[in-house]
Amino acid sequence: MPKSNILYVGGALRRATTVGLLLLALGGLPMPTVAQSLEVESFRWTNQVDKVSKQFDLIYPSKIGRRDIFLWTQIKGDQNLLGKLQSSDNGSIRIRHQWFSNESGGFVVEEDAVIDLDVGRKADLQKLAYEVDSQGFFRWRVWSSRRNLFPGLWRVDVVTDEGDSIDCVIDTVTQPCKLYLEVQ
Repeated sequence: MPKSNILYVGGALRRATTVGLLLLALGGLPMPTVAQSLEVESFRWTNQVDKVSKQFDLIYPSKIGRRDIFLWTQIKGDQNLLGKLQSSDNGSIRIRHQWFSNESGGFVVEEDAVIDLDVGRKADLQKLAYEVDSQGFFRWRVWSSRRNLFPGLWRVDVVTDEGDSIDCVIDTVTQPCKLYLEVQ
């Protein structure tokens, strides 16, 4: 049985046919952007992330005392994103955790944490390809951290390297990924 590719058509995920791929090649259907090819499936505010297992440790609520904090995110990517990873020189693409503090009623960028969605190794790329073939998507985990946040309201936007908003699934609602944290 031949492999089929996954495409976004009219906002819905559909299996591509040969005709659909031909239309895509001829410019009839636009290629999905990185932002359209992934979503933040879950996130946690935590005290640390294990670099080997890529799992978070303690879960913090969205209201914490002043301390170091990590934002751990599990992303879900499709065939298009896997293709971008496979065709990149080092098996990675960039996404950003943009940290904002709330000052005088408006949010101001404090740090733009560039995170490489770095798969890199061929064995890992093959594993992700198997996941895409079997379930239509793959999962990967990335995180950023801030030290000694000052009190107040904080927001972290998860965006592509180009600044396009990545969607989050929060309480079964898909929306642009803007995550809030209150530091006391």
